[in-house]
Amino acid sequence: MYCISDKQIDYILSDISARGVELESLQLNLLDHICCLIENGLEENGDFERFYQEIIRKFYKD
Repeated sequence: MYCISDKQIDYILSDISARGVELESLQLNLLDHICCLIENGLEENGDFERFYQEIIRKFYKD
């Protein structure tokens, strides 16, 4: 199980905001779901950035 750092949480939250999600409750809900997916799916020494980009595609269209 991967342990997300505070810096990574801030990164995810900033990215969610930058993608246009303005409602704070929705930002936090997305943050929670994304963090759960990362914690359960990424290996302990895995590539956070690459895995995050794979996960975020499930929530946003390019």
